[in-house]
Amino acid sequence: MEKFKITKVKNNIFKIEEMLYKEHANLYLFISDNFYLLVDSGTGFWNLKEKIYKTFGNNTILLINTHGHYDHIGGNKQFSFSAIHENDLKSLTNPTKENTVSFKFSKSDMLTNNNESIKSLKSAPNMILHGGEKIAVGKFIFKILHTPGHSPGSISLYDEKNKTLVSGDMLYNGKLYYNLPKSDKFQYIESLKSTKKMKVQTLLAGHNEIILGEENIQKLMNKAIFELEEH
Repeated sequence: MEKFKITKVKNNIFKIEEMLYKEHANLYLFISDNFYLLVDSGTGFWNLKEKIYKTFGNNTILLINTHGHYDHIGGNKQFSFSAIHENDLKSLTNPTKENTVSFKFSKSDMLTNNNESIKSLKSAPNMILHGGEKIAVGKFIFKILHTPGHSPGSISLYDEKNKTLVSGDMLYNGKLYYNLPKSDKFQYIESLKSTKKMKVQTLLAGHNEIILGEENIQKLMNKAIFELEEH
């Protein structure tokens, strides 16, 4: 089985999945002439940087982490530039089983018989995000939104013109985790309600499938808010 699956979403947007890890996060790569923007780095068990270079050619890669959990930051050491929100900074500079949620990892999650284990997640990000920053890549101008709840430093990336939201683990079609160490259900609800006010036609979710269509995305947001408010 291939270690990575790369799917074209739209022109110059690709979803990357780690196929040997069943709980894989969705990683997103945005291609421009000057650099590549990579959102999240997966578990780090396999050489993501090499796969990107072999597939798309060498270019500078700017990595932004949506939050500090192990399946989103594990590959950070492969890249020379990374950025993370200040409230999840310790997941990189002083990683623990709690702040990276790596206690949820077990070898039974691996779809391979090797003896891989969680490698050190410690790394030094080049940029600390606070929310409100903007990054232009190709036709996109993403604004960094601080959307805490799943973790204190969870962020989303929103392009207003193209109505595109990269949501990390704030929103996806599946069970949302609001009761992890450092999670805050009430912040989570407020983040969802705030994001719901934005026009989104393409949801690049942190797990499971990409959601298209404003009506479908609104329904998913309503469902997520309802479920969190009821628990």
